[in-house]
Amino acid sequence: MHSGFNTYLFIPGNRSDIIKNINNVKADYKIIDFEDSISSSEILIAYQNLKLIKNQFNILIRLTFFYESVLNTSLFEKIIDLGFKNFVLPKIEKVSQLIEIKKFMLIKKHELKHFNFILLIENPLALITIQDILNLSGLNIIGIALGSYDYCLSLNMEYNMKNIMWARNYLLNIAKAYNIQAIDIVSMEINNTTKIRKEILESLKFGFNGKLFIHPSQIKELSNIKLYTEKEVEEAYKVCSLIDMNKLDDFNVFKFQGKVYEKPLISRMLNIINWHKKYGKK
Repeated sequence: MHSGFNTYLFIPGNRSDIIKNINNVKADYKIIDFEDSISSSEILIAYQNLKLIKNQFNILIRLTFFYESVLNTSLFEKIIDLGFKNFVLPKIEKVSQLIEIKKFMLIKKHELKHFNFILLIENPLALITIQDILNLSGLNIIGIALGSYDYCLSLNMEYNMKNIMWARNYLLNIAKAYNIQAIDIVSMEINNTTKIRKEILESLKFGFNGKLFIHPSQIKELSNIKLYTEKEVEEAYKVCSLIDMNKLDDFNVFKFQGKVYEKPLISRMLNIINWHKKYGKK
């Protein structure tokens, strides 16, 4: 996963029209969905569509790994055989489930270090056992996100930002503590661009490393968000041009135009530049 703010776009596995042109989809990571967005009768279609994908490096597969507590090894193995190594794990509740996945992979002689997993935390049991999951699962977990709608459903709780805020912030802090991707909740707004921009801006200001999306038009709104002022962008480019980035590890204090720049401030400058290069240039 690259640095900065990453976009994760869910694509229904039955959408061959999108999947065959997936390289043209403007998202950092594309999640081919075998779960909520398709019916069980369309699983085979979704599997066949995976064969249309040639470049797999930024593709993740969301599977229902367990049916009534039984690991769905057949489909998992078939997808691995196609060469896919990045997966989104939904509906996980406890560390024993991930250990079962790990044992299956070891039996099949798959090298665990080559596989990456993102966890969707969608129930209170997974939420309170997340540290055990990260410490003991034995899988390479590179990110976590709150599956906010399923989480509220599991609690019989009304869905609103106030109700999910504690769980959302808790997972943000856990991800930061474990140095993995903190991925914010999925955006369900499609037509209301004002709300989309507000959601994305909140994700950015909270410090999330990325966000889940369900439509490419949502991602386009990133270029309409003014995260930094023109003055901040100009300052960042100017200051960083005066520093040898190859020696940043040895950097201590830098003075420029009456202002002191320490390493944390230089890191912020680099974040501003990366953002501007990716989303700020029109």
